[in-house]
Amino acid sequence: ARGHEYNAIYGWPRTAERPLFAFAGLAVKYYRLKIAANADGLRSKSSFESAHLLRHRGNMNHKADVIIIGGGLIGLTQALALAAHGITSHVIDRADQASMLQAGFDGRTFAISSSSYKLFEAIGLSEALAGRGCPIEKIWVSDSLKPGSLDFAPAEDDGFLGQMFESRFLRGVLYNAALESDAIQLHMPANITHKSQDSGRASVHLDDGKVLTADLMIVAEGRQSQTREEMGINIAHWQY
Repeated sequence: ARGHEYNAIYGWPRTAERPLFAFAGLAVKYYRLKIAANADGLRSKSSFESAHLLRHRGNMNHKADVIIIGGGLIGLTQALALAAHGITSHVIDRADQASMLQAGFDGRTFAISSSSYKLFEAIGLSEALAGRGCPIEKIWVSDSLKPGSLDFAPAEDDGFLGQMFESRFLRGVLYNAALESDAIQLHMPANITHKSQDSGRASVHLDDGKVLTADLMIVAEGRQSQTREEMGINIAHWQY
């Protein structure tokens, strides 16, 4: 809804018992204005800090500012949004991204709202996405054959409501942008064997023997999040 700010990241104050964790839902909503306006909620690094951190990507082999568990649309968008502020991240996903970009892997499409598209523009993806989406000019919602419906139609001077993109194409744009970023280290495919945290950092052990550390862990694993279950966070389920 226009004019509203949705904070889809939930965290807790860092303590000795529970350091700061964050769970990423629709990060596109959270960052749609944060990145463009450089708001205080996400402190960007100075040019000196950014240059020092990113000069040698090899320095990120183990330590980064953030660990992101989940390298799907949300996890990669999160990493690119942070990178726009010079904030480094490790992105971990057990899936093989190369196979997920094959033509026959995923036939879905995603509806990207106009506000979410502004986020993509703010983090430098507008050129890669230009002309590849199908505009959403009107939305009609009904419940099977029951009476009544909802119609969403913008005013003539408001433009379209959003754009439809192929999942495989959108994933490829985000993945390639992350590969090119000096602030992002991708670990895909990789399995996590152990996670730990204390008052100063979060650590993740991978099945190849690597141990990654960061000040903040963001969980973007999706609806079947193992980390969410480990933290004892319950969610509601329902069938359509």
